[in-house]
Amino acid sequence: MLYARDELNNIVRASKGAIAFCPGCNQQLRPKCGSVKIHHWAHTANDCDLWREPITQWHLDWQEYANLECREVVMRKGDEHHRADIRTKAGVVVEIQHSTISQTEIAEREQFYGDMCWVFDLTKPSNRYGFLHRSDLDEPDVLPVSEVLDGNDLRQCAESLKS
Repeated sequence: MLYARDELNNIVRASKGAIAFCPGCNQQLRPKCGSVKIHHWAHTANDCDLWREPITQWHLDWQEYANLECREVVMRKGDEHHRADIRTKAGVVVEIQHSTISQTEIAEREQFYGDMCWVFDLTKPSNRYGFLHRSDLDEPDVLPVSEVLDGNDLRQCAESLKS
């Protein structure tokens, strides 16, 4: 995870020697600050969020459009908690998905998060046809990427993450 909480509950990025805690389970985290991967926080054992996935630069670029306090927001339902990639000030969750995900996993996340939308990485040649999915649709729309988003649509989507 890129963001954790310090002793004063401030959002902090990983740095050598820093002390911070997981906003989901409150366990102390280790800063990982090598020269190969982006600096991040790690649990000493397994990550407490079972939906955790490796983060790519594409994913980070999208998260950067959102305000800091809207990134990696922990959401709870009963004993379960997960980190939403982005939760807007209006309460809409935006999941940024680079890797393959099954429709079952999509349904589980939509049930957990409620009001949400997805940003799928359709830039890879193997993904020239992808699907645009919103939780208010029964079935995903399958469209050529050129019909889903153009550069202006991407900018509008990114700007909406600020609100």
